[in-house]
Amino acid sequence: MFNRVAKYVRVGLRPVRWREYEAYLRQALDAGYQVVPLETWLAGPDGFSGKILVLRHDVDAYPQAAWPMSLIERRLGLTSTFYFRWCSLRPGLIKRIRENGSQVGFHYETLTRYAIEHHFHTPEMITPEVMAACRATLKEEIACFKGIVGGCASVAAHGDQRAHAVGRTNDDLLQGQSWADFGISYTADDPDALRKIDCWVSDGEGAPTYWSSGVSFPEALAAGHRLVLFNTHPHHWGLGAAVVAERLVAYLPQMTWSLNTLERGRPEALAWYRYRDLSGRTP
Repeated sequence: MFNRVAKYVRVGLRPVRWREYEAYLRQALDAGYQVVPLETWLAGPDGFSGKILVLRHDVDAYPQAAWPMSLIERRLGLTSTFYFRWCSLRPGLIKRIRENGSQVGFHYETLTRYAIEHHFHTPEMITPEVMAACRATLKEEIACFKGIVGGCASVAAHGDQRAHAVGRTNDDLLQGQSWADFGISYTADDPDALRKIDCWVSDGEGAPTYWSSGVSFPEALAAGHRLVLFNTHPHHWGLGAAVVAERLVAYLPQMTWSLNTLERGRPEALAWYRYRDLSGRTP
């Protein structure tokens, strides 16, 4: 609990980082990189030559931060792929992002959310029957997401600490499966495509962890990697105080009626409540 409070205090003091993000994109363009959305690259990863920067945004929290990021890209003549969770889904925002030319996909967390809901803490609890049930639910979720936002060609698995306990990750649900059976054309976790990436850069929440992948964006470009995937989380670039405030507003009401199951106030559980509300699904 102390670590979480300390984290919220640290994040709450973080200033906006939009100029920093724009500077990185300009640096890539000046270095001769062709900047493409992840979904476009997934459609033909072998069809690009020269230096490529692939843009992916996981909208995990504070979805308002996705809009300034989209505006920056539009100003530079660029587009990207944004993945929205249930808890960050905002149809109006998605419509505006698409009008800017970018793509939108579904950021799913079906398996780890199921584990949280059923209090699974060991790998043995993830049986073949559980996997089958989660795959069936994922199909329903994708169909619901497409119906709300007006289409979805790709999905991306959301990571969660529960995966360490149960020994399975959300992207396991699509491994070895026919994506067409789920109503999609691509997954951001396609192992064949990911093997082609020379350097994966992922952002952090701010000081002291600005980069969670072990390499910073400037370092990746300086190394001259031909194919760089830049995976950002927009809330890491927005005003920290606003991010913390939104999280507390969403978190506290759940805690008041769920004091005996604190996990239900976690972001993953909140995403499930959001899906139930939007789809009309019963608990």
